[in-house]
Amino acid sequence: DTHRLLQPELLDWSLELGAVRESYGIDSFDYDDNIAASGTLRYGINNNFTAEAHAEVVHGLSNAGIGGTWLLGRAGGILFASIAGSESQGENGIQYSTNYSWNNNRFSMGFNALGTHGVYRDVGSQYGAAPVRRSEQISTGYSSQSLGSFGLSYNQTAQAEMESTKFVSAYWSKAFGQSMSLNMNYNHDLNHSANSNISIGASLSLDRNMSISSSMQHTDEHNVLIADISKSVERSGGIDWRAQVRRSAATNSATLLDKNIENYNSVSALAELSYLGRYGRVQGGISSIDNQYATYASGIGSLVMMGGGIFPARQIDNGFAVVSTGDIANVPVLLQNNPVGTTNKQGLLLVTSLNAYQNNKIGIDPMQLPADTRINKVSIEATPMDCTGVMVAFDIAP
Repeated sequence: DTHRLLQPELLDWSLELGAVRESYGIDSFDYDDNIAASGTLRYGINNNFTAEAHAEVVHGLSNAGIGGTWLLGRAGGILFASIAGSESQGENGIQYSTNYSWNNNRFSMGFNALGTHGVYRDVGSQYGAAPVRRSEQISTGYSSQSLGSFGLSYNQTAQAEMESTKFVSAYWSKAFGQSMSLNMNYNHDLNHSANSNISIGASLSLDRNMSISSSMQHTDEHNVLIADISKSVERSGGIDWRAQVRRSAATNSATLLDKNIENYNSVSALAELSYLGRYGRVQGGISSIDNQYATYASGIGSLVMMGGGIFPARQIDNGFAVVSTGDIANVPVLLQNNPVGTTNKQGLLLVTSLNAYQNNKIGIDPMQLPADTRINKVSIEATPMDCTGVMVAFDIAP
């Protein structure tokens, strides 16, 4: 949760206005007639505390809340807490949440709690399912080079008018050298032990970015065996592919309890091929389940319009910047002292993969400029928010 902390006197805010989308995944263009608005404000009080507030408004609903993130000293961990209230069609409700996390080089622990009182609603639950009445999670972990990583967690969730779920999870994983790793997971349902499951997996890295993995999962009803082989693409781009086979077989207990046992016996396969280029990724594949086939294809990328330029690019998952060199073309641009490209005819360049909420050093190479140019700065620190961009302008003139 350190990403919640802001530097002292740093203000972060956002406003949103639009219509709520309904029937997501069913209808292509289904929006509610009412306008919804929301806003978030975060402010760094000091190095150890960041305050925040959030509000939402839509027809028949108003919601507002406050919260804060505390850094409890160098070794005390991070604590987040919030409280919010809502008024929806004459009914009021409150939601509280808290989160605590702590870790060092070997140990880690965390606690999450979320609960509601009365009839609490936000914009999402106003148009969908009611939020959980209560949810708690406690987790701890230990890591060592010789024994691997261990973890244990307890989860409890209570939904409105539904039986609460309680389960305990444990995991272990260990790497053997640079190419092989093993892992094991166990989930135990405290209310219905028949829903418990255990899985074991292994992965092996090969040359040319190829990898092989296999896993087996066991429940009271069936066993599932999965084998997977894939080749990943370099960051610069290229072709990658993946093939997978999945076999599900009923256990003896399922055979005795379920007459329609063929539901537990199936074989499925999957084959995918994709290409990562300069402006995005396209992929296609074919899958089969018991001799029933399906094909699919998709493409994904980004289009940035900023600083008077239009830039097609790959999908942007972090911050980005548009660098301007004052209408001077072919200027080399560096990110953290590494070349990332040259400006176009307009003197612009889109630079992606910036770390959000952190200082990113963007510079230019003055040795590649004509001798009769004046340069004010050769490097500027850019600090974008998550999935947003900033303009970085270098004062370059003849």
